[in-house]
Amino acid sequence: MSDDLLPDEFFGLNSEASDRPARQWTGVDGDFKPAFSNRDAGPSLGQTLPGHDGPGPQPRGGFKFVSVGDLDLAPPKFLVDGLIEVDGLGVIFGEPGCGKSFLAVDLACSIATGAGFHGRAVRTGPVLYIAGEGHHGLARRFRAWERLRATPLKGAPLFKSTCAAQFLDPDSASQVITQAGAMADEHGDPVLVIVDTLARNYGPGDENSTADMSRFVAAMDRLRDQYPACVVLIVHHSGHQEKERGRGSTALKAAADTEFVVVKDGNAVELRCTKMKDAEAPRDLRFQLTDVDLLGDESMKSAALVETDNGASVSRQGVKQKPMSPTNQIYWDGILDYFGGEGRTELMMPKRGMRKMPCADIDDVRDHCWRAKGVTQNTGTDRSQWSRALDELLARKKVGIFGRKIWLA
Repeated sequence: MSDDLLPDEFFGLNSEASDRPARQWTGVDGDFKPAFSNRDAGPSLGQTLPGHDGPGPQPRGGFKFVSVGDLDLAPPKFLVDGLIEVDGLGVIFGEPGCGKSFLAVDLACSIATGAGFHGRAVRTGPVLYIAGEGHHGLARRFRAWERLRATPLKGAPLFKSTCAAQFLDPDSASQVITQAGAMADEHGDPVLVIVDTLARNYGPGDENSTADMSRFVAAMDRLRDQYPACVVLIVHHSGHQEKERGRGSTALKAAADTEFVVVKDGNAVELRCTKMKDAEAPRDLRFQLTDVDLLGDESMKSAALVETDNGASVSRQGVKQKPMSPTNQIYWDGILDYFGGEGRTELMMPKRGMRKMPCADIDDVRDHCWRAKGVTQNTGTDRSQWSRALDELLARKKVGIFGRKIWLA
């Protein structure tokens, strides 16, 4: 993947860019995609629309009244089953280094490939990732997801920007609309647009200003309004003093349909819903951030998330409860290392009706764990410890086992 593009060349945003073609979106597999479009990007995103006193977008289809008696009772439709509804504005926030970008990458890959988000059904479709920083690190995170999930990203409709946007700058924001339209013409309407992070893509304004944040939200709405069922998901930092809320003006939370906070302790990552506007709030989700060898020779590593769902939550102070026994933890670490490294897996359906996922021969995984533990002659004690570890891992829903196959649950 090429990450050597100059930041001021993104979408042709500098003063000289108007005389040469704008930069294009790039697929996460490194291929550049054509950026032609016959779409009308609409009014500049920083302008007030005719008849409006503020920056809010025109209602879809124009303003009118309808009879309440004629309203349809439609059940909620989800982009990710039970987590994120379609046609909405979402926010994921947390402290720096908490794993929120790993979750954003996981969501992007899961939706673009249709692989599902840790067992949850997704609405598959094109995904645009507006990356404000860390392009080389982001490339490694995409590759780590690909290797851990054994799901190729080559050819998937997943595209990242070559650098940040500036959504409070009308020209920059309009360039995003134009380029998103070009990708939609080529690959279909996006179902998800990720803005990572708000700070890096905000533009000339103050996050603490209600007026500026409202302008940013209006820009997100105008981007989303181009595509009927699209979700715009914003990755944001938590407050400096108040870690349980997003940084800056509360206008962002007020406008959001869905909001999550990410909390991290060691390699344990927890996703908590702090707002679900029109559906039941989901339970907390717990993940393990596991290392992934990208080249097979330990020379380059990144990480990806594995859902643990073990009932051991990360407390408000960041302390885990109910840890596994040391021996069982060693076996669990060995299993994660097997699936995240060079262990032999096969993408298959473990049981009828289940989704395809990386599965391994249970004896191969056991032998790998024994080698990591320093077991040279497996005794009855070693076999009993392995059996007890599997029992606990099954009870905590960390793994699944059927026949001679084992997988990460």
